[in-house]
Amino acid sequence: MSENIPKTGSAQTWLEFVANKPNFPSLTHRWMLLLNNLAIKTPANEHDHVGHLIMSAIVMSCLDINDIMTLSYHDSSIGAHKLLRSLYERIVTIKYISEHPEQADRYIEFDSIDTQKIMDAIRAKSGIEMEEKPKKNLELAAELARKRYKQKSCPTCKAQKPISWTSMNSKDMADHVGLGHMYFYAFLVATKQIHPTHWGAKALLSSSSTFSTLNSTHELIVQLVLIHRRHFAKAFGVTPMMNRAINDFLAAWTISEGSFDGLLSKTYTSSADDKPVYYG
Repeated sequence: MSENIPKTGSAQTWLEFVANKPNFPSLTHRWMLLLNNLAIKTPANEHDHVGHLIMSAIVMSCLDINDIMTLSYHDSSIGAHKLLRSLYERIVTIKYISEHPEQADRYIEFDSIDTQKIMDAIRAKSGIEMEEKPKKNLELAAELARKRYKQKSCPTCKAQKPISWTSMNSKDMADHVGLGHMYFYAFLVATKQIHPTHWGAKALLSSSSTFSTLNSTHELIVQLVLIHRRHFAKAFGVTPMMNRAINDFLAAWTISEGSFDGLLSKTYTSSADDKPVYYG
């Protein structure tokens, strides 16, 4: 397998990583500044629900990326890996919504259920209660959302699936938006580390890699740029900003496990599994 392809079980110190990828810090810093600039200067349209969700995702993602970089700098590869799951799941979700704008209202309406859970917990802990009118409005919205988003029972085991704004599971959504190649490391393994699983404890020292975490983080930065430009610039081709983001990724990593939605050419590795990789 090429050394440029992310691998698990190859944790490095920050200094070892930077010795191998010396241009990575400056490249990611450039795009973090640009994403922050986009968050500040992109014109808002109150009727553009998808646009608002994209901007929220960029702001929240920048916080995640900053924390991932900070933990990586301090050689906390496991902590950085855990945060990668949050970043990955957020970008998979917003990319799916940006490609299916009719799903935006479903995602927003589901917030009433989450808000009601938080307000109920605040009341139980502190005794603080919402005023009667907004409380009734929230209860009504949450009740309607529960009815609307109740999932069908599993046809095999008949168990009731949890209420969700979408019937699509995380793996299927990731595959649908072209980010399925990151699912194993960025979601599945990271989830086992976040939750108190026996597997996570057994694999504690071998499942998190600075190389893999920062490779995935950089690819997700590029995805944020692509999502933003396609929505706000209505770019169905490649804008200069999109082209620069992809080229900067390749300048650091040479090849990619993803095609950036078909913008890169395919080749194959010389490993036994002969996985496809992509280049400019």
